[in-house]
Amino acid sequence: MRKNFLIIIVIIIFVLILSGCTDNNPVINQKEEIKEVVNSYWLAIAKNQYELAKNYCVKNGIAYNTVNGYQNLFNAGNLPDIDLIPNINWVCIIGSKSVVNLDVKSIVSFGDVTTEDLELSLIKIGNVWKLK
Repeated sequence: MRKNFLIIIVIIIFVLILSGCTDNNPVINQKEEIKEVVNSYWLAIAKNQYELAKNYCVKNGIAYNTVNGYQNLFNAGNLPDIDLIPNINWVCIIGSKSVVNLDVKSIVSFGDVTTEDLELSLIKIGNVWKLK
């Protein structure tokens, strides 16, 4: 009788441990969504797709206005061909707000420049993360 009870307890513990092994962790999924927004934002800027980059932003926010700055430089002929490669160091989520710390490597014809410890704020509007 005692042996059967121990076996049942072990099986219950095993089932509980396995139930925790899932990809449906909301924090991990939100971090991946945030990383996708940040990476897509920088890729759109690098490809001169400024309206697309603005879609990842809150209108008239800092990130939105940064896109305008890149667009003005490009339109004035002052921006060479550029690759922007974001490297996300960490993501912090508190409710519907998030902060991302990243390094952005800019590869241009005259050399490479890395901007380190850049922090971007995001806010969740509905089900979508937007850069502020």
